[in-house]
Parts: sequence; C-alpha cells; structure tokens
Amino acid sequence: MEDSEPPLHHGNEMSCTSPQLLKPPIREAPREVLPVFWRQLLLKANEKGILTHEACHPVRDTRLCAKTGQHGVHFDYVISLELASIELWIDTGVQIVNKRIFDQLHKKRKIVETRFNGELSWERLGTRRFSRIRTFAGHGGIKHGEAHWNILQDEMIGLMDRFYKALKPALAQQI
Repeated sequence: MEDSEPPLHHGNEMSCTSPQLLKPPIREAPREVLPVFWRQLLLKANEKGILTHEACHPVRDTRLCAKTGQHGVHFDYVISLELASIELWIDTGVQIVNKRIFDQLHKKRKIVETRFNGELSWERLGTRRFSRIRTFAGHGGIKHGEAHWNILQDEMIGLMDRFYKALKPALAQQI
C-alpha cells in the first residue's frame, strides 16, 4: 500500500475500499421499535447469565454499547433492518491510538479466533478514524418482525458471549 499502512485485516477477501465494508447496503431500523428489541434482548441475556451489557438500558439507537474498561473501546450489539452484528468498536477520538490498539489486538488474531471458534472480520479501515472487529448474525435484521426476533436475539446473545470471552483477555493486556 502506498502509505505503508498494514492491509485490512479481514476474515475474508474484502479489501479496505470494498463498498460492502465502507457503505453497507443497510437501512436503519425504525427508531420506535428499537427500545422494544433491546429490552427483550437485555432481559434474555440477563436470564442466560450473559452480563456484558447488564448496565445498559434500552435505547432508540441501532447499537447498544458496553464499556470494556478502556476509553473509546466498547462491545456493541448492532441491528439494522437487514443485518445484525456484534462488534468491538475502537474509537478513542485519536486515529493513531485507535490503529495502535487494533494492531495490538490483530497480533493476537489466531488466539482470539480460536477462542471465538470462528473467523472474525478485522477491519482496520485505513484512513478512517475508527477501527472495529466484528461478526455477523446469520438470521438477518429487525425487518422480519417480532416473531423472528426471538431467534435473532438468541443468536446475538450467543455470539456476544463468545466474542466477549475471546477478546476480553487480549484487551486486558492492553490496559
């Protein structure tokens, strides 16, 4: 690469300039249903003992964030009409710091993905300020209605549990 920046670290062959990464074809979920979706997800997660987001409250936003103990780095549940994902969002407000955190985590990629028991999407995102690591739920987004939410929420909770357990030890070494 021209700017000697490490390449995009991704579980598949997408490039940093891929429109699928930078501008996914996602329409936002209607804001009025989001608190209902998040309330149900949080209740289910608490019942299952998955407490990563126990301090969170249902919001009218497409993401539900939980602190990691490191400024600007958080575990997120993300929902749109068509997609659902679990992310480690890295945005301290300083691009060089974000890239350093990402690069340190990426050095532990094999260990993290072994703990997760699958590939993750490692998105350094070149010139953008933030970076992220994420995985997608296979049951789509919120558009299928409340009858579908149960399956989707169960999948998201299971993914968050594995994702958190895979990344938390690597994050703890950064603090």
